[in-house]
Formats: sequence, C-alpha cells, structure tokens
Amino acid sequence: MKKKYIFIVFFLIILFVLFNYNHVIKDVFNMFFEKIYFKYDKLVISNNFNESYITTLEDKISEYEDISKLKDCINSIVIYRNPIYWYDELTINKGEVDGIKKGDIVINNEGLVGIISDVYKNTSIVTLITSAYENSKLTVGILSGEDIIYGIVSDYDKNKNELVISELTKDISVSKDMSVVTTNFTNTFKEGIIISKVKYLIDDSNGLSKKAITTPVVDYNNINYVCVVGKK
Repeated sequence: MKKKYIFIVFFLIILFVLFNYNHVIKDVFNMFFEKIYFKYDKLVISNNFNESYITTLEDKISEYEDISKLKDCINSIVIYRNPIYWYDELTINKGEVDGIKKGDIVINNEGLVGIISDVYKNTSIVTLITSAYENSKLTVGILSGEDIIYGIVSDYDKNKNELVISELTKDISVSKDMSVVTTNFTNTFKEGIIISKVKYLIDDSNGLSKKAITTPVVDYNNINYVCVVGKK
C-alpha cells in the first residue's frame, strides 16, 4: 500500500508541474531542440563549404593541367589581383629572370588574357584586354570566311560580359560565332590567338560604320594560371 501511495503522490506532483509550469517545460524542450538544430545546421553549412572548397580545388587542378599542356610559353601563377582594378590588371609570379619581356602576350587554355605591361625581377604586371586603360587597346581581326576585318578593342561591359570591337576596316555581315583573334597587322606579337566570338553588330556613334559586340572566350572572373608567349 505504501508503494501505491508513493506512486499517487508522484503522479500528482507531475500533474501539478504540468498545469503550473507548462511554459517552463516548453521552454526547456525548445532550448534542447534548438541546440540540436543549431548543431545540425552548422554541420550542413560545414559540409556545403567543404564541398564547395573541393569543387574549387578540382577546378584549379584542371586549369593547371590545361595550362601545363601549352607549349612554347612560360607557365605562370596569378599571385595578386586588386578588386578595384579587377578587369584592368593582375600580377604573375614570373619576371625578368624568367625571360618575360614587356609587350609579351598572356594566354590561358581558353584564349587571350592580356599583355605584359610592366616587368620586374621576379614578377610582372599583365594588362587585361578588358582594361579601361587607354594604352591597352589593341588591333584585332574578325575572321569572315577567308577574309579578315581589322578593328580595335575599344570597350568592355563587365555587366554584360561584352567586348566591343570598333573602327572596323570593312562592312561585314555577321554569321553566328565569328572569331575575333590577335593579329600582327599593327602589333608585334603572334597572330591567330582567339579573343572572343561575335554576337551582333551595332551602328557607331557617327552612324557611318559598325561596331562588333562580342563575347570573350576567357572567364575574366576566374584566372589562376596563365602562359606568357614571346613576341613573334
């Protein structure tokens, strides 16, 4: 009988607690499950970060392997890039002691990246073809069948990722994906390296000529390895 009374008293205590301290119990359970959820959420975030890091690492390895396959050029690593001048220039880890010279062109496995503008003992500055610097404009060629139409890289729209080719030497009829390449017409480096693909034409400001709006073949937001090609 004594055990029975003890059980009844214990049961009444539980009921009393439930009726009078229900919010406390609820808060305790909420705190408990919030901690569990927080730990799980941190684990999910950590796993997502690791997966993203692994993917980025794999992409860099693939990019390095592609660069390593390029011949007759000096393989280099991009060691610095200022966000303020993101589309203007970058710094590589090769310089004068490695045979780098001002005016050499810089490529990656996709196409033309830019031109060596300054050379130091162990590093060099690459001016990108997307640069707003006035002295970075170069003469290029648009391949139209067996013909070449010359023009100048005059502007880059980073929001649309469009490279503008102006001062075209001839009128052209655009066919999809016409290639824009380097030329030795007025430059001192190798010709035929791909730069971009033509999307469409627009009238120049004077209304007398056309501009070619093109899409660069290089992803300028993701350049980690490059190769420096000497002058022709």
